[in-house]
Amino acid sequence: PTMTSLFPPYVFHHYTYLHDSIPHLIPTIKGLVSRKALTKSMEELLPSSGSYVRQLLSHVLNSTQSHDSSVTMETLKQCIRDLDQLGKVEPNLSGCVKFSSQLLQCQLLMMKVHHAVSCVVMVTNDIAADIRELFLLSYRLQWAYECHDPQLLVVLHLLRVIAHSGLILLALKLEWTSEHKERFYQLQDGLVTRIENMKKMCVAHKLSLPIYLQ
Repeated sequence: PTMTSLFPPYVFHHYTYLHDSIPHLIPTIKGLVSRKALTKSMEELLPSSGSYVRQLLSHVLNSTQSHDSSVTMETLKQCIRDLDQLGKVEPNLSGCVKFSSQLLQCQLLMMKVHHAVSCVVMVTNDIAADIRELFLLSYRLQWAYECHDPQLLVVLHLLRVIAHSGLILLALKLEWTSEHKERFYQLQDGLVTRIENMKKMCVAHKLSLPIYLQ
C-alpha cells in the first residue's frame, strides 16, 4: 500500500487494462486503488480516447494548411498509424478510428495524385493504382457505415469527382485525346455526370456546392 502512492497514474491504467483483457496472466494485486477510485483518477489525469481522436484529427487539419506538401503527407501517414494503433487498444472506438483513418488515407491519396500528375516524368502505374484506391475507399466509406450526415456524403462524392479528374489529367498526359478519343470522351461524360449528381444532392439537402464546381 505504501508503494502505490509512488506510482504514476499510467501504471494503474495499464494494470487495469491488462488485468481485464488477460486475467489469466495478470494476477490481482492487493493494495491497488479500487476500480471506482481508479476510474475517477484516470478521468481527471488522462484525456479520454475520444478526446484524443479529436485532438489528433484537429492536428492533421491544421497541418493540411501547410504549404509544404511533404510535411503534410508525413503528418497524415503518422496520424493514420496512430489511429490504427488506437483502434487495437480501444475496441470501443474501432469503428470511429477506422473511418477516420480511411478518410485520412483518401486525403493522402489525393495529395499523391496531385503531386504525381504535376511531375514532368510520371509513373503511370502508380498513379492509376492510387486513383483506383481512392475510388474504392470513397465507396467503402459511404456504404460500409450508416447514418451519414448529408454533408459527409457530399464530401465522399467530391472524392470521386477528384479521382475522376485525376483520370482525365492522366489521360491528357498520355495523349489519349489523339489515340483513344472515344474512351477519353467517355471519361469526360462520366465526370460531367458525377458533377451533375453532386449538384442535385447539394440542392436536395440545401448544401453549398464547392466553389470550383459551381
